[in-house]
Amino acid sequence: MYIQIVIIVQALLSAVIGFAIALGTGLLVVKVTAATALPVVMTPTLMASLFLLTVAMCVTSAISAIIQVARIDPATAFTR
Repeated sequence: MYIQIVIIVQALLSAVIGFAIALGTGLLVVKVTAATALPVVMTPTLMASLFLLTVAMCVTSAISAIIQVARIDPATAFTR
């Protein structure tokens, strides 16, 4: 059970770090395009929903990996 928690925490950490980098880049694009003919708009609702989607995808991926690893027979895992 401990290793599953560690994997999910790593997924959450990856989601937060990845979203922070993407948010910084996105806000930079918003600032650069503000005075152009086609400005990019990012609302707080959009940012929040993208964050939740990012977290959900990372946790789903982690759970999928945990399930796959749990199904492996230990005897066959170390014979390769």
